[in-house]
Amino acid sequence: HIELVEPMFNVCYFKIIMMILRTICKNCGRSLIDCSHPNFPAANRVKNPRFRLRTMAKICRSRCFGYQRQVAPQSEIDTGDSPEESYGCSRKQPRVKRTDNTLGFDIVYDSGAQKGGVETFKWVAADVLRLFEKVDPTHWEFLGFSSERFRDPRKPFHGNHPIEFILQSIPVPPLHVRPSVIFGGVAASEDDLAHIYTSIIKYNKELYQKKESGLLHEITAVRMQLQLYIAAIVNNNASYFRKKATSRQGRQMKSIADRLKGKFGRVRQHLMGKRVEFCARSVITGDPCMEVDQVGIPKSVAMTLTFPERVTPFNQQRLTSLVQRGPDVHPGANFIIQPNGDRVSLKNVRSREKLLLAPGSIVERHLLNGDVVLFNRQPTLHRMSMMGHRVRILPHNTFRMNLSTTTPYNA
Repeated sequence: HIELVEPMFNVCYFKIIMMILRTICKNCGRSLIDCSHPNFPAANRVKNPRFRLRTMAKICRSRCFGYQRQVAPQSEIDTGDSPEESYGCSRKQPRVKRTDNTLGFDIVYDSGAQKGGVETFKWVAADVLRLFEKVDPTHWEFLGFSSERFRDPRKPFHGNHPIEFILQSIPVPPLHVRPSVIFGGVAASEDDLAHIYTSIIKYNKELYQKKESGLLHEITAVRMQLQLYIAAIVNNNASYFRKKATSRQGRQMKSIADRLKGKFGRVRQHLMGKRVEFCARSVITGDPCMEVDQVGIPKSVAMTLTFPERVTPFNQQRLTSLVQRGPDVHPGANFIIQPNGDRVSLKNVRSREKLLLAPGSIVERHLLNGDVVLFNRQPTLHRMSMMGHRVRILPHNTFRMNLSTTTPYNA
């Protein structure tokens, strides 16, 4: 991993961090949630952490609630030095805005017309981290987060403490994730992720040198570059940055998100759309005579697709007649799988009458009326694009279906 000179935002949790800031005081870190708000009972019933934070952020006070009271002394003799117990700071809360073209916050205080309008402070990840460390653990639990920073697998909600949304070190993936580009049997260039990590090390070292030398006017530009490349590891198309991480030739580098999403990403390119066995493809035709749960299958398809049916004493006679008819007549059978695993093709057997079906054998017979099949039309956009239907064997070469069933398939 790479230890960062100063904390940086995780681009994936930036919106969540902004909502959290609306629920806590920017000065003392106390909770701003208004329990007397009329919408508080409904918001408190929300158990999903994702929606709970969003609803709680809408019912917060515009001023930190504070009070002070004297604590009763331990002895009966009052010495006049009674300690005071305080909660909150009673300060008016500023507006939290996202800084343009980078990951950061503008903390805007409204000073009023008499004092000169507004006063804006730039907050970076280190400022947010210091504020999060002041927050009481019960507030994190109330928002749906974990109150403990470190992971404990024995607890149901572990490892989602908001401080972990701010990066203080970044992991470096192994070489299998970022392999070198091979050209002519020789490593021609490095992967985009390797170039991004090289830039992170460069700007991280440069930021350390600027802070050591006290060049405060140059720290902001280096910090923005470091934050840009850290965000580019996960998503180089984030809307938070007008500038993108590019190569020397000006080409935009591919982040981890770019490798997963899209038509040529890992999921659609390697995990979806694989060829499968026991399937057929044809044109569909509307047929009002079909029942809603039926699909018309051409006889040629029914003789090619097979259904494995295990031989039992109850179906032995029926399957024997299908085996004797062979693969060229519908209904018939194409293969027999013996109990020892041997596969017999009926196309190569001349005298099928001598074949004996023992219980436990599997007969791969033709599709028959009433069999259940999966019917799919691409693009498979939702689960209704793939549904089960009962087979009905029909002549001609197209699939037939009821017109009322075409809507889920978008046909």
